[in-house]
Amino acid sequence: MFEKIFPPSSKKQEGGSLLTREEGVVALMESSKSQKEWELNKEKVYKANGNVFPLFYEKSIRAVYNRVKTSWPKERSPETQEDGAGVDSQIEKDVTERSKGNPGAMFVLSELTNKGSEIYNSVAPNLGTGPEVFEKFEECGKNFDALIEKFGK
Repeated sequence: MFEKIFPPSSKKQEGGSLLTREEGVVALMESSKSQKEWELNKEKVYKANGNVFPLFYEKSIRAVYNRVKTSWPKERSPETQEDGAGVDSQIEKDVTERSKGNPGAMFVLSELTNKGSEIYNSVAPNLGTGPEVFEKFEECGKNFDALIEKFGK
C-alpha cells in the first residue's frame, strides 16, 4: 500500500522522510480507506518520527480525518453494534472526546480499543483527558499491558 502512494524512488526527499514532512503525512492519511487503515497509517507516522507525532500532526490531520472518514464503510454488525473496523460507535465518540485532539492521547486510546470494549471501558476513564492520557502511558514505559494492569478497574 505504501509503495502505491510513495514509489520507492520518492520515499526520501531533500529535507527528510516523507513521513516526517507535512505533505507526505497528509497524503498517506488521505489514502486511508477505513478506520483500521487510518490507525495503521497513524502508527507508521508515529514510528517514522521517533515514536512521537510531528508538531504539525494535530492541526493538519484533524481536518483530513473529518473529511476522509465520511467515505469509509459504515457496516455494522447487529450482534455487537460495532462498525466495520470493530469499534463500538460510543467508544469511538469517547476516544474523540477524551483525547481532546491530542495525537498522543488519540494513539493510546485507539490502541486500547483494539483490546476490546471491556478493557477500554475499564481503563480509559482512569486515564484522564488530553495529554494526561499519553503521560500515563509514558509512566507505564509505553507498555499497554502495564497500562491496563495499572489503570484497569
